Amino acid sequence: MPEEALEGLLGSFSCVKNKQMEHFLKVNAVSCAKQRFAITYLVLNESNELCSFFTLTHKPVFFDRERLDGKRRRRVRQFCVRSLSDERPENDEQLLASAFLIAQLAKSSSDLTGEKATGGELMAFALQTLETIQKGIGGGLVFLECEDEEKLLAFYERQGFCKFGERDSRLTDGEFYHQLLKVL
Repeated sequence: MPEEALEGLLGSFSCVKNKQMEHFLKVNAVSCAKQRFAITYLVLNESNELCSFFTLTHKPVFFDRERLDGKRRRRVRQFCVRSLSDERPENDEQLLASAFLIAQLAKSSSDLTGEKATGGELMAFALQTLETIQKGIGGGLVFLECEDEEKLLAFYERQGFCKFGERDSRLTDGEFYHQLLKVL
């Protein structure tokens, strides 16, 4: 798709519930893709209108062993690339792993046709995409961050994610984020 047409398509996206998502898509998504930092996947409805999107990348993530139950700890440990205080992750309080990040996930508020995907369908698209990538390069952990909102946390937990940490950036952007994990 020519960049001019892409900009028009991205410009049609509106997300009144989260203006940060809309801003990312309109301002940063193309440059992140050009730099191969993160790739944004667009979901079009049957009328070829942009109804939702998700952005994926890969990055290191730390897990506090004490915040994971025994089963998840064992499953996470198999993906650890190294531990901070010892070469044996089972003896460490924090585990370091390389993981897929669902960096953005949003539905449009401006889809007038009513053909937009549900949040669960959008998450399924993102996870299917990650499973395809996983088959090619390996890995198996997926994480995301969400704002401190009960409905968001409940949604992600229904999708099979569990909390494993927090990121407090109230001093820089005024937000507190929960970090959630899923094993593919």
